[in-house]
Amino acid sequence: MEPGARPKRSDRGTMETHDVLRGKKFPAALMTVLAFLFGITNAPTEAQETGANRLVLHHNGFEAGEEGLSRWWDNGDYTVNSAGLSEERSFKGKSSFKLDLTFRTGTSCYWKGTRFYIPLKGSPTIRCALYTERGNAQIGYGYNGGASGMCGGARQVRQHPSGWTEWEENTQPTAYDMDHLEWMAIYISGAPGERVVLYVDEFEVEGTPLPALSKRIEERIRTEADAEKKRSLEAFKSGLDEVRRQFEEARRLLSRARPPMPKATTSWLRKIDEQLGAYCESAFSPLKNELERLTTQGGGAWELTPIKDQLRYLRFALNSRQSLPGFTRAFGDRPYLVYVVPPIRNEKITPTCFPVPGVIGNAVSLSACPEEYSPASFAIYAAEELKDAKVAASALVSASSSRNGKPAPNADLFLVKCWWQAGRALSNCDPDNPVLTPELLLKDPGLVEVDNVTKRNKLKNPSAPRDAKTLQPVTIPAGTLQQYWVTVYIPKNTPAGVYKGTLKVSMQGAPGITLPLRVEVLPFQLGPPVLEYGIFYEGFLFDPIYSPDSPKPHFDSLMKTREQYLADMLDLKAHGLDLPACEDDILTNPDGALDLSHFRRIWELRKKAGLTKGPIVKTRPGVPISAYAYEKDPARMKELLKTIRDRTKQWMAFCKETGFPTPLIYGIDEAGGDVLGAERDAYKAVQEAGGMTAAAVGETFFRYAGDSLNRPIIHKGTTTEELKMIHDAGNKAWVYGNPQGGMEEPETYRRNYGLELWQRGYDGACTWAYQWPFGPSMWDDFDTNFQSRDHNMTYPAADGPISTIQWEGWREAYNDVRYLSTYLKLLESAKRKGTTRPLALEGERWLREVDLSGDLDLVRKEMVKRILQLRKVSSGN
Repeated sequence: MEPGARPKRSDRGTMETHDVLRGKKFPAALMTVLAFLFGITNAPTEAQETGANRLVLHHNGFEAGEEGLSRWWDNGDYTVNSAGLSEERSFKGKSSFKLDLTFRTGTSCYWKGTRFYIPLKGSPTIRCALYTERGNAQIGYGYNGGASGMCGGARQVRQHPSGWTEWEENTQPTAYDMDHLEWMAIYISGAPGERVVLYVDEFEVEGTPLPALSKRIEERIRTEADAEKKRSLEAFKSGLDEVRRQFEEARRLLSRARPPMPKATTSWLRKIDEQLGAYCESAFSPLKNELERLTTQGGGAWELTPIKDQLRYLRFALNSRQSLPGFTRAFGDRPYLVYVVPPIRNEKITPTCFPVPGVIGNAVSLSACPEEYSPASFAIYAAEELKDAKVAASALVSASSSRNGKPAPNADLFLVKCWWQAGRALSNCDPDNPVLTPELLLKDPGLVEVDNVTKRNKLKNPSAPRDAKTLQPVTIPAGTLQQYWVTVYIPKNTPAGVYKGTLKVSMQGAPGITLPLRVEVLPFQLGPPVLEYGIFYEGFLFDPIYSPDSPKPHFDSLMKTREQYLADMLDLKAHGLDLPACEDDILTNPDGALDLSHFRRIWELRKKAGLTKGPIVKTRPGVPISAYAYEKDPARMKELLKTIRDRTKQWMAFCKETGFPTPLIYGIDEAGGDVLGAERDAYKAVQEAGGMTAAAVGETFFRYAGDSLNRPIIHKGTTTEELKMIHDAGNKAWVYGNPQGGMEEPETYRRNYGLELWQRGYDGACTWAYQWPFGPSMWDDFDTNFQSRDHNMTYPAADGPISTIQWEGWREAYNDVRYLSTYLKLLESAKRKGTTRPLALEGERWLREVDLSGDLDLVRKEMVKRILQLRKVSSGN
């Protein structure tokens, strides 16, 4: 995204800016909301808005005690060599903010300052000084206009002999009090491998104070700034303590003696050992120096992020080096290594990555509850070419399962396919800099042919791709890794206990290996999630009776056959999506009534898949909310409101008759400003007729139509204040776009749509999209007709969806919340008993204070321990 450009998208790719009617007077209802929010009764006069009394409203000289910059956005990976306040250079004062980074796969990134709130009505001017030692950068800013976050760029206005440049930008005033500046920003660009070193100093915003708003805004800024500073300091201190703990653990591992490598160790294994040792030694000293600096001088939480990343890889390398002698003694005659790797992590396991984000080992284990899917993963490193490598899973059995006839866990195997993608970011894709990305979970590795010369991919059968039913062999080239994925499902009524099986690896011309697979079935059932989970499902059910003129469905179309539609619904259910949106169109009869016959067929398929809950987003409801919003004729508006009520009542009658989940009647997608405000009466009409409403909106939606949306689906979330207003109005807040579907980062989805969503006070999630192409083919990231990559949590095939690592990350978010829900219900019951009340109150305290920025596997493990402890005390055992 170029500075100065507004983010755009087609349908729901990224938050779009909707034009508002600039210069128009606010409706009376909107003025009432503004009066409530800002404590005003009259808007400032034009003279007040543009008067000559301009003041510095925000200043950051990057001196000791002042905040620095933090990461905002990027289109690929990069390494932060250093980031923080520095006295090496300054434009004024003693210090500036120094940023030193090296692009890896990325070519651009944005960094931002702390948040502030300055209305655009005061025509604020942004100023900043920049020194670019190497690379390319420019000054910019972030602002909020109506419903959307946007960014703009400043101009270089002066260059000094010292090398410092001054930048400035005069922002345009708007008619709305809620349109405001939010951040300062630095936009950085370069080629993969290029290093950028820069210094930023003396950022300030000058503007005209708004007398009618200034006191309230000043109080709000001060309160938010103080709270943010306190949160930032606490986050830094707690984060630094945790990083120091991890560092000490790494120090102990580095100094711990280990068994020597066997005398007969082959040369390639000795080379691996030397490489791991060299990596550990080279990584340790810089980390030690950086921690000493932060401990002595202090800093910002953003400075801990690169340290955490480096520590993770250091621990992987240290643990692998410790386990390598044991593996060598047992399997040193094999021309390969086995790494056990955490499945739900953002570290990418590519064929040549080093160090491998896993640990050398020869056993796989996991734990889960009945009716839960749980992932595990391992990777094989080939010292020489391994032809026809095969992996097979045995049955999982316990000491008693063979006798009692009860269900037992079962393991399903996949190969993780790396292929070329057009960058990392979902928007502003970069086809000129392809990134080799692990994503697809396949049975047939040949389904996609990867050309590493052209850096493009080719589908095996473009007209009707189908994955194999069982895992097929693959040849692993010398010097490369191949990752495998294990999904274990625990059927209902599976007895608790330990189940054992094997993962047998074999290949031509070399001895195989048998990896033990251990699955612990936990002795409790998971409850339903406390959050509501939906997703924008864009597929249509092809029905020749309903839509005879529609194109015939095929694998790469949004038009689904009954078999494909059912397969999608089953997959959605298996990944915790009880409330997938419904996009199918609705016809009307000659008398104007809705023709809901098509939805009887949809309902049968959804019911068969177990999707019987509600409410679900109905984006094409046949209720003319959009027409009402743009209508100007009072008589026609009155007529449309009657139609809206009548059709909503038809929906409610249909739902009552069939059991179809309550539809969330949807209006204009991502509307903001007056457009959203114009929909309010239509949404109210839906509610008066017994229906419910939803729409994708931006953070500032509430002042326009907040009380008329039962499920606002908010782009990346909103403020604590607005969240409280949503709940006070009796409604629930969902989140989308944090990120949208399709980013190949399973840990990101687990974090952002799981426990963190609950901790922040939200009620659910409904991101976009399950499958959506930005070009002719959903299987081609490079055929985009927009500036976005395809948004796919799964990929369509002739016989059903093909999963991805990010989709499995979403399921782990859902599972985390199910564990949380089970614990919350247990705590509520335990508080009512004298014997368990102290334990329950301590558990509630732990949930309030638990740090979700660390290893979520450990958080879940702690939850399981507490659930078992509480159950034990409750039962008196």
